[in-house]
Amino acid sequence: MEKQNFEQLYKKLKEERSETTLKDLEVHQKRRAIILVSETIDIVKVGTHIALDDKAIIETWLEQKLVQNLEDHEFEKLKSMDNKMVSFIIIQPFVLIQLYSTKH
Repeated sequence: MEKQNFEQLYKKLKEERSETTLKDLEVHQKRRAIILVSETIDIVKVGTHIALDDKAIIETWLEQKLVQNLEDHEFEKLKSMDNKMVSFIIIQPFVLIQLYSTKH
């Protein structure tokens, strides 16, 4: 992976990162497209590696459960928290989300 491509895409995705409630993302959960990113890693970095199809690091994150598909019951549990805000980035066909930590 070229460093310049990574840095350019990282910058672009950082600008595209937004926030919303989980309720607003229900349509994406119905098509099983939501990926939950741990609070311990940079969601923009994850999105950049996914967009560049960096399988090695993605597999490592999956094994460490730092990145995971969100099951329907997990989504419903998180959504039930009133007005739970998440940071999100769209990397077609996926929507990466990250819950705000208690530090925010």
